Amino acid sequence: MLALVVSLFASTGAVDAVAAGDGGSTRVTVTNASVHLTPLGAGAAGGPPADFGTLAGYGNAVFLAQCLGGSGGHAPPALEIQLDRQRIPLTVPALDFSEGAPALWLGSETSGAAMLGDALRAAGVARVVRRVPAEVPAAFGALRFAPFILASAPDFAALQPAQRAAVEQAVAAGSTLVLATGEGGVDATLVQRWTGVTLGEAGHPGPAARAAVPRAVAQRQLSWTPESGAHPLLVADETPLIVEAPWGLGRVRVLAVALDELEPGTVASTAFGVPPDDRGAALSWLAAQPALPSDGEIPFSPWVWGTLIALAGLGLLSRRAPRVAAAGAVPLLGAALYLPPGGPPVVAEGARVLLVPVGEGALALGALDLRFGRGGAQTLDAGRLPVAIEDALPDGGCLLVAPDRAAWALHTAPGSGARVRFVTWMAQAPAAAGTADGHLPAAGTGRLSGAALERIEAAVELPLGAAAGRPTLEAWRVGAHPAPAPAPVVVSAPPSEAP
Repeated sequence: MLALVVSLFASTGAVDAVAAGDGGSTRVTVTNASVHLTPLGAGAAGGPPADFGTLAGYGNAVFLAQCLGGSGGHAPPALEIQLDRQRIPLTVPALDFSEGAPALWLGSETSGAAMLGDALRAAGVARVVRRVPAEVPAAFGALRFAPFILASAPDFAALQPAQRAAVEQAVAAGSTLVLATGEGGVDATLVQRWTGVTLGEAGHPGPAARAAVPRAVAQRQLSWTPESGAHPLLVADETPLIVEAPWGLGRVRVLAVALDELEPGTVASTAFGVPPDDRGAALSWLAAQPALPSDGEIPFSPWVWGTLIALAGLGLLSRRAPRVAAAGAVPLLGAALYLPPGGPPVVAEGARVLLVPVGEGALALGALDLRFGRGGAQTLDAGRLPVAIEDALPDGGCLLVAPDRAAWALHTAPGSGARVRFVTWMAQAPAAAGTADGHLPAAGTGRLSGAALERIEAAVELPLGAAAGRPTLEAWRVGAHPAPAPAPVVVSAPPSEAP
């Protein structure tokens, strides 16, 4: 988990940065300490910032930052915030889950934390981070690295719509949501829309359920629609204790008992058991993209060529007027080094996208190939899609996400190329051509293993602004990929309690 608390004070405002969500993102809060309306920008240090709107007097803005180092130990680019004409440095450490990504517990109360921790550790989940509902980010990129997201139904219902949408999108990106429904005050249709699981009335646990969860005081009746793909994982007294529903590349596990009633045993190991890798086939397909293009020639501008010719002319005159030539060569040489190349600052050469239909929308895994006409700090508009960074090659990069806009921050060499891999969420999935055009790798036990691909001919929105141009796009959509449901685990009552 990131441990970052930075407070920088200036005449026009303050910047506060703390670890957010599952620890893979940093929440940056910018406060305008003046009464005046103040422009806000952010991006790679030393370069033009991206426009993040304006701050009202004494107002604040919040966005999330994710950074990745590059190959060969490259550190991510330095960032800075611009308030009006003042630049404030911002340090965001590179994403590091070398000790394993923690589970994320969305809980307003700490009761039962010790027993829940024992149940998680017994199931193989070594780390857990708790966030109260008010602290849950409304951006899925800050939640998507958690292998498990835990919540009681009342705490889940307490989230704002944007926060619940972020959790749904994080599950679609590969997390597993464990939602406990044994508590009272639960909306019966809380998860029905996106899982097909309906929450019924709560009743007394049967003998087998009491044996499996001795501390349980109530058991929720769970039902589901077969077409949703939901299926029982664990059954006691001929009623399900856990129902699992697929959602994109992740899963939702609905528990019929309360979260703080779990203890080490069959129920906890089933609820927190690591599911098959549903992301592996998609990520393998994306990683099989052709190698990053080699560096190209630097397109010098006419000003640079004119400066070089002028320097050569002064060299010819130096025999007759050496002092004049030397005096004129210094500013001309400085101009030649300072003036940028004449080509565009950045050009998007190509993009490759794989869409995974999820409900009415789609999860998109993709890569952007960028070519830079000039070197140094680069801040690029990333559009308005919900987006998270997956990789940035070869020198690393950062992503800055606000509620209504995002920006890439990179540090590049003149004429160099870079590849940014990303994950986005689309509210509506573009239609496919309807004909199979290849398959995902047939490896592992995930639901997408060997799934058919359908080419998309329609335009697909990318996390890139118009300034970089429209890249050559190759887009596919995963076709239908039904997977057989596993047989549920059946928990029996002790002989003394059997009817």
